[in-house]
Amino acid sequence: MIRLDPPTFEERIGELEDLFRASFDASLPAGYLRWRFLDNPTGQLLSLIEEDGPAIVANYCVSPCRLRVEGTVVQSALSMMTMTHPAYGGRGLFTRLAARLYDDMAASGYHSVWGFPNEHSHAIFAAKLGWRDIYEVPTMSVEVARLKAPAVPPARDDAFDSDYGFLAASGDGVSVFKDTSWLRWRYTRNPVHRYASYIAVSGGAVRALAVTKRYEDSLDLVDLQASDREAATEVLGMVAGAAAELGAKRVYTWMPLFSPFHALLERLGFTNGAPVTYLGARILSATQESSPLYDFRRWYVKMGDSDVY
Repeated sequence: MIRLDPPTFEERIGELEDLFRASFDASLPAGYLRWRFLDNPTGQLLSLIEEDGPAIVANYCVSPCRLRVEGTVVQSALSMMTMTHPAYGGRGLFTRLAARLYDDMAASGYHSVWGFPNEHSHAIFAAKLGWRDIYEVPTMSVEVARLKAPAVPPARDDAFDSDYGFLAASGDGVSVFKDTSWLRWRYTRNPVHRYASYIAVSGGAVRALAVTKRYEDSLDLVDLQASDREAATEVLGMVAGAAAELGAKRVYTWMPLFSPFHALLERLGFTNGAPVTYLGARILSATQESSPLYDFRRWYVKMGDSDVY
């Protein structure tokens, strides 16, 4: 096993792209690996490979991020890219890479690793890598024609240049820590998707943020952050107006049951449905086993926290 440093990762991006193509019969978008793993705002790289001779035959990468856990910001990582060449399947390469990477992360002071295993990897994470299931996140959606949100004139800030100080004051529960550097990296500089960002402003400061992405004939509400219900309602009105203007048929989003705005979305016409996404995690420090990270009632997780949307 080899731990990649940033210069080596940069040199071998072409090989990693080839391994992805062989593993999944699909191509990664140009610039994606560099953006996700080298331009990550934490400045850290967590990537292990397995070689056979000079060839990379397996790889596991996690994407460092900060989590806010009951008001305390901890270093964590989103589990992401697992690749094994088909000719080397069934040898346990992924589980060995993951176990080694988790040991390295724990030694470096990482609190946890978490993510959204699919139906193929979920059992492996739970049975072999010490992950715990936290939640099955349903997708909420509403027909745009039935969306009960009065249209509000849009205020946009796609570059995230405004004052987002309210995000730093959001200390309850478990959520990805989002400052302007994270927002700009995740949404403005994303090489794959284009996002629109709507804000509610009061006294020169942002009180709510909604981020959307067009997907076929629908609109994904990938992020919603708000200081209060009134501000959330305001930006949702902007989303409703944008969806109608774009001719979108439905709006999709995630909103966990115990989140502060679930009831608001229900009142606006959103209902739960498919797809349903696994959320799981593993705490890497034995001293943190009583952490609320494993309590699904504490999580505020959004589509934008995933690597898919």
